[in-house]
Amino acid sequence: MPQVAALPYRIGDDGQVEILLITTRRTKRYIIPKGWRMKGRSDAEAAAKEAKEEAGVLGTVSKHPIGQYLYWKELSRMSIQIMVSVYTLAVCEQLWQWPEQGERTRIWVHPDRAAVMVSDRALISFIKEVQGFSEISVNSS
Repeated sequence: MPQVAALPYRIGDDGQVEILLITTRRTKRYIIPKGWRMKGRSDAEAAAKEAKEEAGVLGTVSKHPIGQYLYWKELSRMSIQIMVSVYTLAVCEQLWQWPEQGERTRIWVHPDRAAVMVSDRALISFIKEVQGFSEISVNSS
């Protein structure tokens, strides 16, 4: 069962790219918003919806994934390997209230710090790719 993820980013006041990380509900590890594919939505739209629900951000999602990674998902009686397609999300609005607000913490960080903080090591290459984005790519994604 494949999943989709959003890699939210913005250009900070200093002109540098910032990445939005959120915590998992149970273990409070840092991740990016992700979830299952959704019937009636493209994978890009599903990734954007996960970002709104889990991180409270809206923006322009990339039409195509910037890549994929595998992770082990713990289920009640076993672990399964899941393929996740990652889409960038150029954030244009941060909500003050969102569905999972009380369950997660969100933090904007420089990509170098994000690469150290994420629990899924496979995310580091995606974070480094976004680090090269400029304000031009934010406005034209």
